[in-house]
Amino acid sequence: MNYLFLTEGEVTEIGILSKVFENYGFVVTKKEKIENYDDIEINIQTYSGNNKHVVIGQAPRNRLKDLLHYYEKEKIDLDKVFGDNFNYFNGIFLIFDVDHTTNDDLNEIFNIHNDETKKGLLLVSSPCIEIMTEPNRSEELHVKHLRCYKHKRNANIQNDFHINASEYIVNNFNELALYYLEQNYIDFNNSNIMEHPKLVIEQINKDNIRSEEEVWYRYFTTVVYVAVAFVCDLTTEIDNYQTVKKFFSKHK
Repeated sequence: MNYLFLTEGEVTEIGILSKVFENYGFVVTKKEKIENYDDIEINIQTYSGNNKHVVIGQAPRNRLKDLLHYYEKEKIDLDKVFGDNFNYFNGIFLIFDVDHTTNDDLNEIFNIHNDETKKGLLLVSSPCIEIMTEPNRSEELHVKHLRCYKHKRNANIQNDFHINASEYIVNNFNELALYYLEQNYIDFNNSNIMEHPKLVIEQINKDNIRSEEEVWYRYFTTVVYVAVAFVCDLTTEIDNYQTVKKFFSKHK
């Protein structure tokens, strides 16, 4: 069983996901920045056998709106790209931050990437994956650039725990994933976590204000746990919330 992750960043997300899946016993391959989807070459022999494999690489563009513009400019036939070139992956996930992505663009990207077994499933964090270092946040966040928030979070984690934010997330991933799993379950009253990515995007578009000039984040969450649950075979049943909850509770 082989799984592909396309991330926004070339350091933070790849580093976190690599360590998390290694901790779960997966064989992990990290790829360099991917300029074009057909640049991903996988040695089938390397990915044969009974082990589960995860391939993690940086997507062609580092923001969702840039990725959408890339699709429009290149006129990519996504069915061909994700069908012919990615047909040996059992699941594909795109891990991105919300950033300044407008409501319409976010919806358009999700309309393309809404199926993990075909064109991939978009999993977003609001405002960014670093929100996992700050569960229980309730105060709205007003920043012109997310890097300001990320730098502040990293500085706080360094001061409190003497490690960087990525290490903190890896070390506490199960507990943090469990927090957001439970939060989203309560918010949506939906026991099929594979529906959470869509519901999160709807809530983001309802609560957050994002434009080129101004950004207000009022809704803080992540659905990275969906990818972990899927590749660990925890979502075979429609009502899978309790199964996923037990998994993260066991490993925290």
